[in-house]
Amino acid sequence: MLQNLKPSGFAPIVALVCGSSISLAASATNQSSNAKAVLEHGVRDAISILEKEKSGTASSVLSKKVRPIAEKIFNFESITRKALGQSWKDLSPEQQKQAVALFSEILIRKYVSHFVTDNKPQLTFLSPQDLGNGRLEISSTTLSGGNSYSVIYRLETSSTGWRVYDVNIEGVSLVSNYRSQFDSVRQRSPGNSEALLQAMKDSLQP
Repeated sequence: MLQNLKPSGFAPIVALVCGSSISLAASATNQSSNAKAVLEHGVRDAISILEKEKSGTASSVLSKKVRPIAEKIFNFESITRKALGQSWKDLSPEQQKQAVALFSEILIRKYVSHFVTDNKPQLTFLSPQDLGNGRLEISSTTLSGGNSYSVIYRLETSSTGWRVYDVNIEGVSLVSNYRSQFDSVRQRSPGNSEALLQAMKDSLQP
């Protein structure tokens, strides 16, 4: 009977539960620390590449040099899917591949534009914040040329580890910003998936 169970009988159970909790907490801490390390290392590597480029270098050239690093820290398929919203389902598998290729190029060019400067930017990354459901948020500040601005990275777990699925720059989410633009294109040309791809191509024109 439950009322006859002595307090000492709970000791092994309590020890097991507490031990499991500590183990899980340590595991979560290690994972978030790894996410921060991967992100910070990738961003600093990208900036090191950009520092070697001359001022006025075409964004397409910068993107080509930075892309290998960007693909290690960003989940471009997830970002594209989120940015397109309902429109993603309107695309064929082949069109989805095109959308990821085009939108990733747009994002990389947009992202590197914030780090192209004559002054070496100073970066500070804060501790990861757990958002639940395998997601983290890592805030950072960038100081360059006397100006400071905030960049918040949101990461999710994937088959290849932690990857960024959205970037918030000075309070503006790249995913939300582009989703509103894609929604406008969809409303103007309902059912015309090629219109979305063309809009992406047009935005990459000099």
